[in-house]
Amino acid sequence: MRTFKNSFFQSFFGSQLKIIIFTLILILVSSLFIVTKIDKSPIFKSIRSSSISIVYYISSVVVSPAKFVVDGVSKIIEIRSVYKDNEQYKKERLIESKSFQELVSLKLKIVEYERLLNLNEDLDYDFITSRVIADLSKKYFSSILVDVGKKDGVFENMPITGPNGLLGKITDIDQSISRGMLVTDVSSRIAVSISEESFQGILIGQNQRNPRIDFVKEFSQVIIGDLVTTSGKGGIFPPYIFVGQVVKKGKDYLEVELFEDIDYLTHIRLLNFNNNISNDF
Repeated sequence: MRTFKNSFFQSFFGSQLKIIIFTLILILVSSLFIVTKIDKSPIFKSIRSSSISIVYYISSVVVSPAKFVVDGVSKIIEIRSVYKDNEQYKKERLIESKSFQELVSLKLKIVEYERLLNLNEDLDYDFITSRVIADLSKKYFSSILVDVGKKDGVFENMPITGPNGLLGKITDIDQSISRGMLVTDVSSRIAVSISEESFQGILIGQNQRNPRIDFVKEFSQVIIGDLVTTSGKGGIFPPYIFVGQVVKKGKDYLEVELFEDIDYLTHIRLLNFNNNISNDF
């Protein structure tokens, strides 16, 4: 088998070598006829003209593919260089973008924390500022985990607020962490007032972004855009804490858009309001 392979390669490359040698000799002889002035007879002129044609033909056959290959390689190198430059540019832009996003995120956290400290300064309640360490919301409930607990003075049903208004209440407490139920939870029930007329109703969570209000006697008098606040009934939440505004009137219910964005909570505040707490709401 090895002998067959050797004879095959020798035969193949031998024939190729012969063609190359013959081509080179033909080019050399033709070139001599072109550049020499051996004779001005018609025969030599004819031979020299033929030599020029042969050399031109051979050069076009040999040089053109070579030029094509060289040009192709040059294009590939150029494209690869452009690709590398583009990748480097993308990496630099990505680094800049991440740095910018981190800076913006940090600034937003600082602003939110400052707003929490200044929230409802007119309400005379002590409070505990806490960081949200986990969003525990699932399909059938909405809740968060915060980094304060019994050792920090947290107690059950403690109201949870944000920079813009009500968020929920504390339901479970450990020594250093607590779980809070959001107003969007299906188990959440909060007594609220609607508009300046103080129409009464119950804010009910639906595990959706917007909770609803039921049991409004003056339903027909409520208009889109009416302000919704806590009523203070039930004893868990103090009155006059902002909740949201009416954005839709159903057949027998009102849909409320919260002032707080519950999807992006980082810090919250727990109000120390303990006024004959009842579990009715």
